[in-house]
Amino acid sequence: MSSIKTIVTLALITALSIGSIGCSDTTDPVTVADPPVVIDTAPPAVPANLAAAYADGVVSLSWDANTTDADLAGFVLRRDNYGEITELVASPSVFQSFQDSPALGLNVYEIYSVDLVGNESAISSIEYRVFGERDAEEDYTQF
Repeated sequence: MSSIKTIVTLALITALSIGSIGCSDTTDPVTVADPPVVIDTAPPAVPANLAAAYADGVVSLSWDANTTDADLAGFVLRRDNYGEITELVASPSVFQSFQDSPALGLNVYEIYSVDLVGNESAISSIEYRVFGERDAEEDYTQF
């Protein structure tokens, strides 16, 4: 019988303790830690297999599509003709070819990839020389 008294006494003490301390309120909002922020610093892939061909006064440029970067914003393309830089495509655009009416002389075409957060790839470039009055040569082209 004394063990039943002990059990009842402990149960009464426990109930009184919970009553005076209180239980947690289930209406309080539960705070969950935010997941860590991951900052994208990886550059997209360099445009591959840049090629140039000349016909009828136009240089046609082409390169492989970027199939590795889901966050690709596009490509930026420029031409350097003896230090005179011409932005052919200044804002990132998704395309795999471009046609240019180049200046006479040596034209260096540079292209790079840009992702959605602004990371830039290394530059891929190709040189193309358009002969004419500037070079005092016949009107023909070569790499």
